[in-house]
Parts: sequence; C-alpha cells; structure tokens
Amino acid sequence: MRYEAEVKIENRFLTERTRIKIYREVAISIVKELPIDKLKQLFNLKVVCGFKRDLEEAYRDNDRQKATQIQRLIKDNSSLFTG
Repeated sequence: MRYEAEVKIENRFLTERTRIKIYREVAISIVKELPIDKLKQLFNLKVVCGFKRDLEEAYRDNDRQKATQIQRLIKDNSSLFTG
C-alpha cells in the first residue's frame, strides 16, 4: 500500500515537472516569434508588475524609504518602462 502511494506521488511530481517544461518551451517559441517592440512591451509589463509587488511589500514592511524610491521610479517613467 505504501509503495502505491509513493508511486502516485512520484508520478504527480514528474507530470508537474513535464508540464512546466512544456510551458517554458511554448513560451520561448512564442517569444522568438514576437517583434522587438512587442517584446519590450512584455518586458515593461513584467517590470511594472514587479515594482508594484515590491511597493506592496515595502508598505507591508513599513519601509517608507523603499516605497518612496519605487514610487519615484514608477512616476518618473524610468528608462525600463519606456524601453
């Protein structure tokens, strides 16, 4: 009985790893086909989302200096956002 449970867990883990690998391969193939300007837009979106997540974390940690720096970067349209 224990062996069957171990096999099920191992199969689930391998299935998850395979799924992640397939998603990565598909994402890479999509990115390869994108024009440069669209790729920059995707990168900027990722950066903006990352900054917003960092900003929420700074507020949660009550780190005013970090929050102010992140707000300034977002407000000033840092070169990362403009491409």
